[in-house]
Amino acid sequence: MTTPSPAARRSPLPIRLAQRALRAALWRFSYVYGRFLLWRFVDGVYVRGLHRTRALLDDGPIILAANHTSWWDGIWTLMVQHWLGADGRFLVAQASHETTGVIQTYGGIGVDPSNLKDLSRAMEEAAAHLDGPGRTVLLFPQGRFRAPGIRPLALKRGVGLLQRWSKAPVVPLSITMAFLDNHLPAAILTFGEPIAPRRDLVPVLEAQLTADLADQEAWVDDLSRPPDFEQLVGSAVVPIERRPGALVWTGLLEVLSWPGRLLRPRTRDDA
Repeated sequence: MTTPSPAARRSPLPIRLAQRALRAALWRFSYVYGRFLLWRFVDGVYVRGLHRTRALLDDGPIILAANHTSWWDGIWTLMVQHWLGADGRFLVAQASHETTGVIQTYGGIGVDPSNLKDLSRAMEEAAAHLDGPGRTVLLFPQGRFRAPGIRPLALKRGVGLLQRWSKAPVVPLSITMAFLDNHLPAAILTFGEPIAPRRDLVPVLEAQLTADLADQEAWVDDLSRPPDFEQLVGSAVVPIERRPGALVWTGLLEVLSWPGRLLRPRTRDDA
C-alpha cells in the first residue's frame, strides 16, 4: 500500500482559502482584543529595542526568548508578533495545545519538555518555520511561571537546540510588570541585543536577560522616568483617588472632620 503524497493529502482549495480567511480574522481580533486588555488593565506598555528588532527581521528569521512571570505572557505572545509585523509562531505546553484549539490556529507548537523525543519534534517544527525573513518563534526557556525576582533564571536547553537547528539569532525579550503611580501594574519590555549562533547560548542568554531585567528595575526605581523606554500603549487606568467612590468617601471624611475643627482650641499658629 502506497502512502499518499503531501499534495494528495491537502484539503481542497475552497477549504484552504476559508481556513486562511478565518485565521486572518482571528489574528486581527487577537490584536484588537489584546490592545484593549492592555489599555484597560495595564498602566501603560513601555518598550525598548523594538525598532532594532524589526530591522533585524528584514534580514532573516529570529528567535525570541522571554522570561516567564505572569498570566500576561500569553498576551505578549500575540502582541509582540503584531508589533514586529512578523509571521510568528510560539512554543506552548503540550497540555494547553491539546485542550485549546485556538492556540493551534494562532500558531502554537505544543511541546512536552520532559519528553526528549517530543522536545526534538517540537524544535524541528519550529526550526522549519524559521526559513526566511520576517519569521519568528517565541518561547519561554524557563519552562514555567517563575517569581519575577528569582535568580538565576534557570533557562532550559531547548532554546539552544532550536538555534542549532535553525541558525537564527536569539533576541532576549525581558518582561517586567511593575507598579508605577497607580494601583494596576505597568509593563516594561526590552528587546535585547541579538545573540548569534554559539555553543554556549544558554548562559549568555541568561546573563543578558538578567542584565536587561536589572535595567528595567532601575528605570522603575528612578522617579524621573528617563526616556529610555517608548510608551507603546496608553492606559485608561483611573487613579483610585479620582474615582467617584473615592471622591465621595474623601468628601464625607472632610465633612465629618468639621466638628472637630470647630471645637479645637485656637492656637497662636491659627491666628
